[in-house]
Amino acid sequence: ARAANGFVKAADPTTMAETTSAYVLDDKVHGEKKANAAANYRIGLYPDSQFSTKEKATQALRWERKIEMALEGHRWYDLVRWGIASEELNSFVKYEAQYLSKYANSVYNEKWVTLPIPHNQILKMDGLLVQNENWK
Repeated sequence: ARAANGFVKAADPTTMAETTSAYVLDDKVHGEKKANAAANYRIGLYPDSQFSTKEKATQALRWERKIEMALEGHRWYDLVRWGIASEELNSFVKYEAQYLSKYANSVYNEKWVTLPIPHNQILKMDGLLVQNENWK
């Protein structure tokens, strides 16, 4: 059921599912689809300024990924994959150093873009595994 303002009143998931089904079924009248505002919506292209170049599209993609995955633990992996981890994280450290003295002498080391192979795993493989160059 809908309130006078158009919002769904039901909070019970079962009722919500039934209500949703009713709206979907109600969308068809005698086997024909009714005209619907969403179906008549004309989809246009993005304005030229947003994705007109590869650089702008990449920047938009990175920004969206940053916002979308903010608290998911993917940020470092994205920065490493894009090859900008050192640049981004050193920029962050430099900014934070203005306000927090503990960052004053900090720097993000370029070698940290790869992870070390645990020494016990190298030993188990009888020398078949070799430590990453950045961690020798």
